[in-house]
Amino acid sequence: MVTLNIIAILLSVSIRNPMLATAPFDYEYRMGIRGANYNITCLFERENGRYGYGDEISYIRKFKTLHTSNIKFTSYVRETKDLNTKTIDVYSKHDNFEIGLSLALTDLEKLDVLPYLGYKSKWLTADLRIAPQRIISNVLAEYRYKISKHIQLHPFLKYCQNNSKIDYQGKVELEYLI
Repeated sequence: MVTLNIIAILLSVSIRNPMLATAPFDYEYRMGIRGANYNITCLFERENGRYGYGDEISYIRKFKTLHTSNIKFTSYVRETKDLNTKTIDVYSKHDNFEIGLSLALTDLEKLDVLPYLGYKSKWLTADLRIAPQRIISNVLAEYRYKISKHIQLHPFLKYCQNNSKIDYQGKVELEYLI
């Protein structure tokens, strides 16, 4: 049985001028929960007059075997960017580096087995899955500033690529610590 011990509740709201002059202002509402080994975030947005839903889900499970192994599931969906990528990575961690294999499902139709390379430090996370005719990469720079016992700010910059489809975000989330 999997139990989700919630560490934080996340919330951010953004309003921005659209890139298209004929569209009304764009917005994004983002909310979610975070635990020690998972993150679940949903967003509702309008970008350049197009409405959409998105989600970012990740879950990491560590196994003690002959070598310490990890399994990581991620889902990244942004309807307004036509991005829908799901990956299962099986990797071994060596210091800050991760190496392994990835099962990648794109747009719920193309399944690939790709080599997986990752890097994780205190404020930077990056991963790359690459093969001929196929690139999936993610870069996340983040830091959490504690404001009070239960509140912290979480500014982050994120870049996601699935072949020619690219999404980038710069946000500040407010987190309520439980």
